[in-house]
Amino acid sequence: MDPSSVDSHPRGLAPGSRLSHFEIRRVLGVGGMGVVYEARDLRLERTVALKVLAPKLFRDAVAKERFLREAQLAAAITHPNVATIHEVDEEEGTPFIAMELVPGGNIKTHIQSGPLPFRQVLSIGRQVCSALEAAHQLGILHRDIKSSNIIVTPSGQAKVLDFGLAKALLPTSGQGSSSSDDSTRERTSPIPSSLDPRAQGVTSRGAIVGTLSYVSPEQASAGLLDARSDLFSLGVVLYEALSGELPFRGRTAQDIVHAIRSEDPRPLQLGRQVPDELSRILIKCLAKNREDRYRSAAQLRKELERLEEESDRSPRRVGRRAFWVAGALAMVFALIAGLEFSGLRSAIFGGARSSPIRSLAVLPFENLSGDPNQEYFADGMTDELISSLAKIEALSIISRTSVMQYKGVKRSLPAIARELDVGGVVAGSVTRAGDRVRITAQLIEAATDRHLWAESYERNLENILALQSGVARAIARQVQATLSEQEDRRLNMVSRVNPAAYDAYLQGRYYWNTRTSPGLTRGARYFEQAIQIDPQYAAAHAGLADSYLMMGHYNVLPRVEAYSKARAAATRALELDDSLAEAHTSLAAIKGDLDWDWEEADRRYQRALELNPSNANAHHWYAMFLSGQARHTEAMAEIERARALDPVSLNISSNACWVYIVARQYDRAIEECEKVTQIDEDYAGAHYYLGVAYDSVERFDEALAALQKARALSPGEAYTIAGLGRAYARSGDKVAAEEMLAELELLAKTSYVEPTYLAGIHVGLGENDRAMEYLERGYAERAAEMPYLNVEPTWYPLRSDPRFVDLLRKMNLDKRTN
Repeated sequence: MDPSSVDSHPRGLAPGSRLSHFEIRRVLGVGGMGVVYEARDLRLERTVALKVLAPKLFRDAVAKERFLREAQLAAAITHPNVATIHEVDEEEGTPFIAMELVPGGNIKTHIQSGPLPFRQVLSIGRQVCSALEAAHQLGILHRDIKSSNIIVTPSGQAKVLDFGLAKALLPTSGQGSSSSDDSTRERTSPIPSSLDPRAQGVTSRGAIVGTLSYVSPEQASAGLLDARSDLFSLGVVLYEALSGELPFRGRTAQDIVHAIRSEDPRPLQLGRQVPDELSRILIKCLAKNREDRYRSAAQLRKELERLEEESDRSPRRVGRRAFWVAGALAMVFALIAGLEFSGLRSAIFGGARSSPIRSLAVLPFENLSGDPNQEYFADGMTDELISSLAKIEALSIISRTSVMQYKGVKRSLPAIARELDVGGVVAGSVTRAGDRVRITAQLIEAATDRHLWAESYERNLENILALQSGVARAIARQVQATLSEQEDRRLNMVSRVNPAAYDAYLQGRYYWNTRTSPGLTRGARYFEQAIQIDPQYAAAHAGLADSYLMMGHYNVLPRVEAYSKARAAATRALELDDSLAEAHTSLAAIKGDLDWDWEEADRRYQRALELNPSNANAHHWYAMFLSGQARHTEAMAEIERARALDPVSLNISSNACWVYIVARQYDRAIEECEKVTQIDEDYAGAHYYLGVAYDSVERFDEALAALQKARALSPGEAYTIAGLGRAYARSGDKVAAEEMLAELELLAKTSYVEPTYLAGIHVGLGENDRAMEYLERGYAERAAEMPYLNVEPTWYPLRSDPRFVDLLRKMNLDKRTN
């Protein structure tokens, strides 16, 4: 199991912190290489996008080379359709790139609401061609053109991003035309040799680079590339933008590669308003043989421009009568919609009230305080309402992780409800002036987009808990949720809070939610500050426990030290308030992960879920615990419940794969892992578990491909090196397995490496004595993997070894096996 069984997307720098002369504002995106922030350039007084290399890659020469290459290659291109690079530098060992902040969303985001209009697709295609034309003329091949790498601004301008996989065009003979606009002719690169991937070995020989669903046939075959490979990838993007689907799909990576190399693209199902000529252009872009594609980006651009001009000349007038009819109907529908608040629409048309809503999403509250520094407070109000509603067993409340993706996103509420699969949506705003707080909330029925309820509440900050309870109770009434006597009593058990302590607590939660080493450390300081102000503040003690627990997960502190501090804080929180589900969850994790007190851990998890039935984190961790206890049916039910409550969490979905692996449902595990990789191709955990699943059924070629991908996405991570080493060993490649062992031993000199990681490779090599030595070390160190010795496929070959049987007995796991 991946030791970080919590959401671990790196968020790095906290809002308000500085890197060089840049002030961090917020996270824009997270990828395998690092994090992109919105930041303020304090020297030039402008807002920029700041791309920061992930800390785990600082010592990775290949990753730093790729990071630098992206900046220098992109900086060489001055073009309105390429994001401008302002600066590349390093501050105290942290490399970063400052670039133009492009407003808008990428194509992948835009098509989530449906395919794009064909005229917009033509415009985007023309602009990207123009950008590629400029790059190719400089001898730069992008190699990773995909829908998530192209941003479309509100004014319709397309911008190409991410030259991290770019390389120089290589010289060949006998290619192309002599036309002056043919920029695809391969040539010796003008890029300095220090940046040439051939000189540095950045791309492994025979490796597929790029994003699989968008690569050209020659990329899929790891062959020689030229500019026409980028045009194939652009063809995939335009096809996807028009149809909302990819032209080449498959259940596995091998299926996708086969489709790209050998199968025709799926026929486009387009409306009559889309000219057939556009289909012909796409077919030519997607030709298997590059000689059959457009010779250059310039040639494709001219084709798209011609089609744009022809489309603009086509008749698009609407008759006056139709206009007036449409206007009249719009007025009628507006009148009907306007009647809804007073309930007249149902009275006039006889519409019946929908069935009770049983699932809700609370969207991030908008900060209307006029002070961006109050974002933490608005987020805190969202979290607190989610927490209050989650205590009602009759309701299923989507977790914070999944709803926060909609912060600042302008999308229809019914569309959001469909994406989260909920019956209702709560939206609202927060205004704070000193210690005076005003919350406005509204409840919308997802199926009909009806406003069921809206209300404003205003209180002093010391009465904020009563305000939150009042909002939660009003929503429960509106969705016809029946409260049990205990739930009603808990919602009524509100007290006044010290405003300064509460403010510190909310800031602690804000930084804790970043799930990064700096964020956890800063969050812990705020929780401690809240406790100093009010030592009886139970929620602050629970927050401190959560902080220390995560510090143990991320090796910010030694695991035993972090868990000991978390235990003390959680115990104190429960002494002050035994109804805090978060504190019970923290103690359950400590009892299971560190104490190996299985019965007490089980009791704590059940108590946490009794107090907060919609706590996705508790369901997630309980599922992992149950898997270690070989209670697989219960584990699968819990992990699916966690996924329903937090559908956006890639970490929960990836750990679902592991739950199915240890339950020996390998086909289901492979299917679930592939779903995650289709959502985010750069999420290492999903590729890791996919490799483990394939390895478990001895499909070694597929296992190695997936594990190599995981390692490439998370270089320097011990668990990916260990997984790849095990697969090499089991497939018979002893030399490669020993290389992975040596890499882990080298890594162990600078950071903690689980002894179980080395043990697993030795098991694969048949070196059981060495494996047992490392497992005994894992037992002594209370290593994170130890509670799963009895169920993980890695250890099956040791089950007849008396030393292994004795180890399970000492851990009280000998009766808990598959």
